Amino acid sequence: MSGDQAILFVKAPVPGRVKTRLVPAVSPQEAARLYRGWVRDAYARLERMDSISVEVAYDPHPDWPEPDWIGPAGALHFPQEGKSLGERLEKAFVRAFSRGARNAAALGSDSPGLPEDFIAEAFRELRTHDLVLGPTSDGGYYLIGLAGKPRPGLFRKISWSTGRVFSQTLSAARGLGLKIHVLGEYFDVDRPEDLLRIPASARGGNGTISVILPVYNEAETLGRTVRSLRESAGPHDVEVVAVDGGSRDGTLEAARSCADLALASPKRGRAAQMHLGAERSHGEILLFLHADTRLPEAWPTLIRNGLAQASAAAFSLDFDIGGYPYNLIRALAGLRNRLTGVPHGDQGLAVRRIDYFSAGGFPDVPLMEEYALLPKLKRMGPMEVLKERAVTSARRYVRRGPLRNALRNSLLLLGYHAGVPVRKIASWYHS
Repeated sequence: MSGDQAILFVKAPVPGRVKTRLVPAVSPQEAARLYRGWVRDAYARLERMDSISVEVAYDPHPDWPEPDWIGPAGALHFPQEGKSLGERLEKAFVRAFSRGARNAAALGSDSPGLPEDFIAEAFRELRTHDLVLGPTSDGGYYLIGLAGKPRPGLFRKISWSTGRVFSQTLSAARGLGLKIHVLGEYFDVDRPEDLLRIPASARGGNGTISVILPVYNEAETLGRTVRSLRESAGPHDVEVVAVDGGSRDGTLEAARSCADLALASPKRGRAAQMHLGAERSHGEILLFLHADTRLPEAWPTLIRNGLAQASAAAFSLDFDIGGYPYNLIRALAGLRNRLTGVPHGDQGLAVRRIDYFSAGGFPDVPLMEEYALLPKLKRMGPMEVLKERAVTSARRYVRRGPLRNALRNSLLLLGYHAGVPVRKIASWYHS
C-alpha cells in the first residue's frame, strides 16, 4: 500500500448496540437499519474518490462477524483493536503507516452525506500539515487525518463520547507541536433531531419500495389488489406488507398467501397498522395504500420521480365508477390537495423510509393520521401530487351516498382544524 489511506470506522449493525440514542423515536431495529444505510453511503463515497484506498476498521459481533453487508463485493477490512476509541484509532493509524501509507485519515460512519469535497480537502491539506480535523457540531470530529506517521500522544487523555473531544484533541496536537488544518463543520447523527439534517442525497430512495396495506375484513379484495400491484409495477423491486387489524373474515390467511409479509397488529386502527408495517418492512421507500385502491402502470417510476424533489408524493384521486357526483368529488379532492397539501388516504402516500422515521412516523391516533404526519414531512420538502390517478373503490360512497359521504369527510376535516379532539372526531366518523 502507498499513497492516501481512508479508514472507515464501522460497528456491526446490531439492534440495541448502534445509534441507541435514536430510541425510542425509532425502534432499535430501525436505528440499526438506518445505520447500515449510512455506512454503505460513506463507503460508496470513499470508493468513488480517485487516488484514495479504502479499508474498514470493523468492530464485529457474533451476529455480524464480517462487513460483507457494506458493498456488493464486501469491503477490505481489519478488526478494531483496543478498549477505548483512542486506542483503536491509534492502532489503526499505526497499521496504515506500517503498511506504507503516505497519509491516512480515519472517518466515522454516522455522518451521512458528508461532502466528498471535505474528504478531498483533508488529503490535500495533509501534504502541508501534520494533522487535519473535521469538527462535528456536537464537539466531536467526523474525520482525523495524519501525515507521514502515527502520533501516539494525540489520543490519550481524551474524554471520549463527550462534547470536549475536538477541543481536547486540538490542545493535544498543539502540545505536540503539530501543524494543524481544520475542515468545515459537519454533523453526526446521535439524536432524533439530527435525522432532519441528513441531505436528500444520503436518504436513499432508489431501492425496494415497500407497499404497506392496513387491512380489516378485506379477504375478498386483498388478493386482487396485490396481484394488480405486482402486474402494474413491472420489473421493479416491490415488497408487499399487509397488516391486519383483527379481521374476522380470513383476511390474515389471505394475506399470508399473497403478500411478502403478513402481520397481525395488536392494535386496530390504520395509524397503528401502518406504523407497524413500516417498522417491519425492508424498503427504502414506503407507500401506504388502502387495500381497495389500484395504481397506474409503472407506478414505482412515477413515485421515484415524484420524490426526486419532494418529501412525500401521492397520486390524484379517481373512482372505479363515473357520474356527476364522483366527478365533483374528484374536483374537490384536487382543490383540497392544492389548498392543504394533504392527500386523502385513498390517493396513497409515498415517502422515503428515512424521512418517515425522521418525522416520527404516524402518531398513535384513531383518525387523521395523515394530517398529523405531513406537516412534519413538509419541513423536509414539498408535497408532490402526481397527475396520474389512483383508482379507489367507491363502495363506501355508494353505501352512504356520494355527496353525503364527501360532506361528512369535509366536516370532520373542519373539526380537526378547529381543534376538536381526534378521538371525538373518530367517534363521529364511526357513528
